[in-house]
Amino acid sequence: MRATRRSARAVLALGVLAVTAAVVPLTVAAPVGAVGVGAAEVGGVSRTAAESGAFDTRTVAAGPLRSAAIGNGSIGILRIPRLGGDYAQEIGEGVSERTVLNTRIGHFPGTAAAGEVGNFALAGHRTSHHAPLLRINELVVGDEILVETATSNIVYKFRSLEYVSASAIDVTWPTPRSESPATTGTITFVACNPLRSTAERIIVYGVLDRVTPK
Repeated sequence: MRATRRSARAVLALGVLAVTAAVVPLTVAAPVGAVGVGAAEVGGVSRTAAESGAFDTRTVAAGPLRSAAIGNGSIGILRIPRLGGDYAQEIGEGVSERTVLNTRIGHFPGTAAAGEVGNFALAGHRTSHHAPLLRINELVVGDEILVETATSNIVYKFRSLEYVSASAIDVTWPTPRSESPATTGTITFVACNPLRSTAERIIVYGVLDRVTPK
C-alpha cells in the first residue's frame, strides 16, 4: 500500500513539474495539486481591470440552457450566490488548458465526483479566459457553493482559504493537506495568485452540506 501511495505521488509530482514548466495538457489520470492555470493570465490584462473585477466572466444562461449544458461537454454547473445571482459556470472534465480551462472550470481527473466522500477538486482562471474564479477570495464562512450535475443538486459550504506554493500537490488529496482517509465530502478550488502572476496558488475549501437527487 505504501509503495503504491509513493508511486502515485511520484506521478503527481512529475505532473506538477510538467505543468509548472510550461502550460501543457495534463495526461496523467491521478489528481494534480498545482496546475499552470495562470500562465496565460499574465499578458493582456491590466492590473486595474483585474483588481476592479472588470471582466466578461463566462456564465451559463438561466433555465433550460443551464441544464442542457450538463452532459454536452460539461459534467456540471457551478453557482456561488455570493458572487451574484447570475453567476453560473460550466465545469468540464480535466484540466487541459486547450480543451477545458480556456472555456470553463476544470475538474481534476482522479479526484472525487461532486457530492461524493473525498475531494472534488477544481481549477480555473482568475484574470483571463472569462476569469471564472476572479472573485473566489471574497467568500465568507458559511457561503453556499452549489453544484448541479445530471442527477443531483449538491450544496457545499465555504470553510476556509489559504495560499500555497505553485508546486503544492497535497491540496487535491482525498483529505486536503492530510494523509488521513476522507470521511466527508470536500470541494477545493485551485487558482493562480496574486492576480496576473503564477507565483503561488490560492486554495479555497468548502465542505459538503447536502445532496438532493433530481
